[in-house]
Amino acid sequence: MELTTTTVLIAFAGVFLICFMKGAFGGGFSIVGIPLLSFVMDPVTAGGLLALSSNIGRHSDSRFSTVSEFSTRVAYQLSPQWKGYVGYDVMYWTGVVRPGGAIDTVVNPNLIPPVAPGGPPRPAVQFSSTDFWSQGVSIGLAYNY
Repeated sequence: MELTTTTVLIAFAGVFLICFMKGAFGGGFSIVGIPLLSFVMDPVTAGGLLALSSNIGRHSDSRFSTVSEFSTRVAYQLSPQWKGYVGYDVMYWTGVVRPGGAIDTVVNPNLIPPVAPGGPPRPAVQFSSTDFWSQGVSIGLAYNY
């Protein structure tokens, strides 16, 4: 669901200030895939040290997430045809599963081939979520004909 965009435009003596905000919320869907095959295609040693029988496969999860964005731009009318501008943008996203958060570094040595019984099923599948934010700066020159 996307919220309405709020836009503010202020113009004074050839200087324009434009700001807007956007937001969205809803379900976020994450997929973590841990492959079975490695560079050595031996089925006995397939996987690797952090890809064992306890976590190999395709796993999915869903959770509530929000995305917010704010943008602003200051422009100056240099002449009737030319306009220069500088802008700043920031975006914030909650509940993001990133690759580093999906890796469990605790290993049960009994699960390393040849498999022996006993011990916890580690490494386990993890859906450690974090928040993600990005920002950017834009500079430009526009010519209208």
